[in-house]
Amino acid sequence: MLLLLLTIGCGSDPEPPAPTDGPPTTSDTAPIDDSTDTGAAGTTATTGATAPTGDTAPPLPEYDCSTVPVTPVSTQILDGPTGYHDLAFTDDGRAIGASRQNNHLQVSDYAGSVSVLTPQIGLTEQMVWLPDGDLAVASYTEGIVRVAPSGGRVPIQASIFAYGLILGPDEMLYAADQSRVYRVDPATGATDVLLEPGALTRGSPRVIAFDLSYERMFIGTYGGSQGRIYVVDLDATYTPVGEPTVFVSGVGRGGYHDAITLDVCGYLYIPDYDTKTLWRVTPRGTIVQEYEKSPGLVNSDYPHGVTFGNGVGGWRDDAIYLPMPYNQNKVRELVVGVPPRDADVVAVNLPTW
Repeated sequence: MLLLLLTIGCGSDPEPPAPTDGPPTTSDTAPIDDSTDTGAAGTTATTGATAPTGDTAPPLPEYDCSTVPVTPVSTQILDGPTGYHDLAFTDDGRAIGASRQNNHLQVSDYAGSVSVLTPQIGLTEQMVWLPDGDLAVASYTEGIVRVAPSGGRVPIQASIFAYGLILGPDEMLYAADQSRVYRVDPATGATDVLLEPGALTRGSPRVIAFDLSYERMFIGTYGGSQGRIYVVDLDATYTPVGEPTVFVSGVGRGGYHDAITLDVCGYLYIPDYDTKTLWRVTPRGTIVQEYEKSPGLVNSDYPHGVTFGNGVGGWRDDAIYLPMPYNQNKVRELVVGVPPRDADVVAVNLPTW
C-alpha cells in the first residue's frame, strides 16, 4: 500500500485529498491547486521545452499537470539491459549502463542484446551526455572521464571521484562527491568548488539537480541528514548564493539518497537507500510520497538511479528506468505517466504546493 505523507509546509498551502490505492483512473490524479503559478493575470505558467516561434513553426503539444497519476501506472523488470548506478539513453534507441560484476560500461537495446562499450572502467556512478555527443561518466577509480561513442575514454578531471554528476544549461558539469559540490569544464577540466565541506547542517552532498527554472539547486545527502533534501539559490552563472536551506525532510531516514530527477511538472523522484523506497516530492516540498517501495530486500530490487527514457527504441518517455545493482544489474521500468523535464511539450497547470 502506498502512503502519502504530509510534511510541514507553508501554512497557506491547501491540504490536497489523499490518493486512492490501486492503479490510477481518470479521476485518480495528483491533486492540483486551482490557482495558477506566478505569471500574468489570466495566464498559466508553463515549463519544459520552449514553444517554437515563427509563422511556420508548429505549436508544441501541452501536458496538463493536473492529470499526473498519483501512483505508478505499471512496472516490470526488463530482460537483458544492465545498469549499476545510472543509465544513459542514446538517440538510436540503446541504453548505456555498467555492470558491477565486470566493471564494463555496456550498451543494450530494449530487447536485451548487450555488448561492451568501454571495458574495465571501474565502478561507475552517475553519467550525463555532453553537447558534443560524448558521455561524461563518474568513475570510482578514474574520476570524471569522457567516453566517446566508440568507447574510448580520456580523463576530464581525474581528481574528483563524484557520485552525483549533471550538466548545467551553461554546458558545464556539476558534481557532488559526498563532501563538496563542484563545477567542472568538460573541455579543460578546470574546476570551481561551489560548496565546501560542512555547507549542509546535516549530512553531505551526494546527488544534485536543478529546479525547472535553473534558479535553484536541490541537494540529496549522504549520512546523518534524517532524510533532508536541501536547496540553494543560484545566481545568473549558476553559482550558489547564500547558504543551503532544508527544502524538505522525511525523504527516507538519512542513510543516503542515490539520485534526484524531475519530471516536466517539477515533481522530484528520489531513491533512498535506508528505506529502500523511491520517494516523490512536490515542487514546493510540501508533500512527500512513498511512491514505490522496493519489493525485495536491499540486496535485490532497490534502485540506485532514476533516469527517464527518451521515447526511442522501446524506451518510454513517460517511464523512469531504475538500475538494480544488487539484482544482477537488471533494469526496472516504472511507468509514471509524466514526461521528463526536457520533453518537447509545454506543461500547463503546474502544481503550486
